[in-house]
Amino acid sequence: MWNRDSCLPLLGVLVADAASLGLHWLYDRGRIADVVQREGGCVFLTPDAADYQDAAGYFGYPDKSSGDQSGYGETALLAAEVMAAEGGWNSAAYQRAFVRHFSAGGRYQGYIDRPTRALLETLQGPAEDWPLESGCDDEQTPALATVPALCACYPEPSDLALKVRDAAAVSHRLPEVQQAAQALAHSLNLLLRGAPLAQALQVMVDDLPGAWQERARAACEGRPGLDELAEQWGTGCALHESIPVSLALIRRADSYSRAITDNILLGGDSCGRALLVGALAAAHWGVGEKGIPVGWLLRLNEHQRIARLLGRLTPLHK
Repeated sequence: MWNRDSCLPLLGVLVADAASLGLHWLYDRGRIADVVQREGGCVFLTPDAADYQDAAGYFGYPDKSSGDQSGYGETALLAAEVMAAEGGWNSAAYQRAFVRHFSAGGRYQGYIDRPTRALLETLQGPAEDWPLESGCDDEQTPALATVPALCACYPEPSDLALKVRDAAAVSHRLPEVQQAAQALAHSLNLLLRGAPLAQALQVMVDDLPGAWQERARAACEGRPGLDELAEQWGTGCALHESIPVSLALIRRADSYSRAITDNILLGGDSCGRALLVGALAAAHWGVGEKGIPVGWLLRLNEHQRIARLLGRLTPLHK
């Protein structure tokens, strides 16, 4: 039975993404610790170039403020807006909206990553000539950005699998990447139906490409500390790194806020991992108590826009 708020994964991603923005792509965990001590916390920080100076990392947000979304969060939000307008997933409509949003002069202002740049390069010329399967050979976390919105609208597993396949093919064409998107969608769908967290995570591991399953299982064994996770499994943008680490972060957490703060403190591609950690944690813990702190929702600069959007996303039974 569909007995949970279907928008929880999307909301969890948007909150986690904004919370992580201030330290995104900072790989120096010693520097992160210094910043946290100075600021009194790690969530919803305004990106500061000085925090990245002489440290391992990349400063990509000179024009962003606390409460803004990264490109990952913007993509997740854009997918939801297109689905609300179209009454469901429409690859051609999403492509047109993506070009308007991320091209020069569009609403998005910020760093353009490799898969976004590749998609914009493919989607040139008349829109009617664009291939619906326009993805590139990339293995980074933006491949998962449309999954939370799809989970909000397609409660039936068979429908969800078809739409995830279509959406993933727009931006990514590697079979293992598309399989990873299906694995996340399956896990989130189970959580929204009330499945235990351990069951949902195990199903996701089993659904992953064979070459990634061993890494994911090993990373989830026990309750590894953040140092161990970073050193052994990595904190980069590739899915074969981010998926095992994200699952381990969820397993060791006892609340949404713990999962998100641990994700930020781990360093590296924290906004990328937020697509996994934020979605899974919110689907499991919900809002309030152990779920998304209500105060965090209000720290989103677009919280009113997001609230209106969530009210327009309706599960589709077709």
